[in-house]
Amino acid sequence: MSKQELNIKETVSFARAAYADSTNFLHMSTFTHGLSVAKLAEQIAQKLFRDMRHDIIPPDVHEIIAAVVHAAVLQDVITVGRKTFENIAEVANVQVAAMVSTLSRDYRLVETKRDIEFRGRLSQSAVSTQITAVAGVVCTAQEIVHVLEKSTTPTALNVGKIRKMLVQLDGDLLVMHTASRYYTLRLYVHAARNLIADANQIIKQIKTTIRQAKQNEKIAANIARRVAAENVEHIIVSTLVTKEIRHEKKCAIGDNLR
Repeated sequence: MSKQELNIKETVSFARAAYADSTNFLHMSTFTHGLSVAKLAEQIAQKLFRDMRHDIIPPDVHEIIAAVVHAAVLQDVITVGRKTFENIAEVANVQVAAMVSTLSRDYRLVETKRDIEFRGRLSQSAVSTQITAVAGVVCTAQEIVHVLEKSTTPTALNVGKIRKMLVQLDGDLLVMHTASRYYTLRLYVHAARNLIADANQIIKQIKTTIRQAKQNEKIAANIARRVAAENVEHIIVSTLVTKEIRHEKKCAIGDNLR
């Protein structure tokens, strides 16, 4: 693969058209997410190869990093944009198409089998594919933490869906941590798992806040009911007293007339 075979402008243009206005489960732009993943994946790849022993650095390292960037931009075009292996190979090349294919879950399978099949492929994939996958998890975890921290209406969040995604991401990371023989990649896996732990902690706090708010609402409702009942009782007593006073006045007037 020569470096000239990849054109980042063509790849970005293809991704933009494929993703259109699609958003992820956090309602964030799929296209913007892909660009963020590409930027981080490039940083990870550069650090990994920079820290590698010079005698084992592959001769085509620049081409590998370029493939990582393109695959990151295109990582969701199969599942979201409904593009094929051939479509990706035409705009990039076969290596990038193979990476994107490996990074795509097969949603024709039931969830359990889908994850097993995906993680099996990921564990056997090249380091370039795993770099892209780790970058994707890190960016997704960062987005989750950001959404959770900035939410002014926690009750509007689909906490169940977010927690399910965190479990999925953690499972993917475990496979890559086990399979990777590169210290740099394991460091990023560890950082991603810390982000997931932070997200779970925030969710725990949000659930506590929501539970406390519901308890406060229940207490307030009970107080309001008691006050209303006391007011009704006061009105009834006042009415009876008024009637009694009127009755006594009438009786006194009657006695005076006699």
